[in-house]
Amino acid sequence: MFFVAGLNPKLKQIGNVAGECPACGAKDKLFLVRQRQALSVFFIPVLQFGGGYLATCGQCASVMELQPQAGKRAEQDPGTVLSAHEMQVVKNNAGPRCSQCGRRIYPDQSYCPGCGQKL
Repeated sequence: MFFVAGLNPKLKQIGNVAGECPACGAKDKLFLVRQRQALSVFFIPVLQFGGGYLATCGQCASVMELQPQAGKRAEQDPGTVLSAHEMQVVKNNAGPRCSQCGRRIYPDQSYCPGCGQKL
C-alpha cells in the first residue's frame, strides 16, 4: 500500500490594522496574516491545527509575531490598534532609509538607488 502524507504551513491574509512597528517605530498600517499547520493526505488538506498571527510593517517590511490574544482581537475588529509590546520581531528589515523616497540605503551608497538624491 502506498500512502502520502505531510505537514504544510497555510497562510490566510486577514487584512490591514493600525499599529506601531517595534523594529522601526513607524505608526503605520500593518499587514496581518494567520498561519496554521495543515495535515495533507495525498496532497489534500484534511486537518488544520495550531498556528498564530504574523504582521508585516508597511514601512520597513519587518515581520512580527503577534501575541495570540492580540491576533484574535485584530482579526475580529479591523479597527484595533496594535502596540509594539504585543509583537515580537521575527525578521528585522529596518535600516537607514532615504529621506526623499523611503527606499532602504546602505552605508557604501552615495546616492539613493530609488530617486537619485545625494545622501
